[in-house]
Amino acid sequence: MWNERFSKTLSFLIFLTIILSLVAIVTTENVYEPKIEMVDIGNIEKSTSGITDVWPFETMTITLDPEKFNHTATDGIIRLSLPDSDLELHLTEQVLPEDQRKIKLINESGIFILGEAGFHTYKGKVSGYENSSVSLTIHRNILFGTIDIDENPYHIALTRKSINGKAVMALYRQDNVIVYENVEPETL
Repeated sequence: MWNERFSKTLSFLIFLTIILSLVAIVTTENVYEPKIEMVDIGNIEKSTSGITDVWPFETMTITLDPEKFNHTATDGIIRLSLPDSDLELHLTEQVLPEDQRKIKLINESGIFILGEAGFHTYKGKVSGYENSSVSLTIHRNILFGTIDIDENPYHIALTRKSINGKAVMALYRQDNVIVYENVEPETL
C-alpha cells in the first residue's frame, strides 16, 4: 500500500516536473535580452545644446544581435536589465518613411548622418506597468530611445565615446535633466 502510494506520488511529481519544464521552455523561447555592460569612461564631454544638461547618468555598452532583436520583437518579449530595473518590453515595429530613417552620429571621427537600411523603430509597453510607454530604435548594433514606467522616463542616448568598437550609451532618468532658463547657448 505504502509502495503503491509512493509510486503514484513519484509518478505524479515526475509528470508535473516534465510539464513545468515544457512550460518554461515555451515561455522563454520568445525572449531576447541584449547584453548590457555598465562601463566607467571617466569624464565624458557633454553633448548638449547648452540649454539642457544631464547629471548624473550611467554609461554602458549594449551588445545586441539586430536580427534576433527584430525577430523576437515581432512576437515575443525583449528583456532589458537596467541598473535599478529588469524590464520586459512588448514591442510593435513602426514603419517609418525612408526619408525619416536617419540618425546623427557624433564621435571622435566627426559627425555622420546614417540613413541607410537597417533602422527599426518600435513602440510598446512594459509588462506590469499599465500606463507605460516605450519608444526604441535600433540601427545595426545600436539601441537608443525612451522607456517610461513611472512618469520619470529612462533615456538611452548615444555618446561620442566607444570602447572596443562598441558605442557607449548614456542612461539617465528624466528627473536628471537640468534645463537652464533664459540662457543663450553661447553663454554656457
